[in-house]
Amino acid sequence: MPTVGQIRLVAALMQVVGLMNLAVSSMVLSKTLRPEPTGILYWLLGPGLLLSGIAGIVVGRRNFQLQGRQAGMVALFLLGVTGLGCYQFPVGLVIMVAGLLLYRSKEARTLFDRPAATSAG
Repeated sequence: MPTVGQIRLVAALMQVVGLMNLAVSSMVLSKTLRPEPTGILYWLLGPGLLLSGIAGIVVGRRNFQLQGRQAGMVALFLLGVTGLGCYQFPVGLVIMVAGLLLYRSKEARTLFDRPAATSAG
C-alpha cells in the first residue's frame, strides 16, 4: 500500500533526475557533450532533456504536495524516455517504472484526491 512517504520519495527523485536532465541538456545544447549515436537523436536529445528536466522539477514539486497525479505520470514517462538516449538511462527508467506503478495504484489515487489541508501528513 503506497504511503505519503513513498509518493514524496518519488517526487523528490523526479526533481533530482530533472536537475540531472537540465545539466546534461545544457551540455548537449552547448555541444560540450556529444551523445552516441549522433544524428536525429542528437537533435532531439537536447530539447527533450530540457523539457523533461523542467517537467520533472515543476511536477515533482507539485507531487510532493500530493497534487497533479496525472501530470506526475506524464513527467515520469518523459524522464524515462529521455533517459533512453542519455547516460543516466538506468536512473530515469527505474524511477519511471517504479513511479508509474506507484501512481497507478488505487491507494495513490486516493491520496492524491484528498483535500490539500489533509495531505500535509
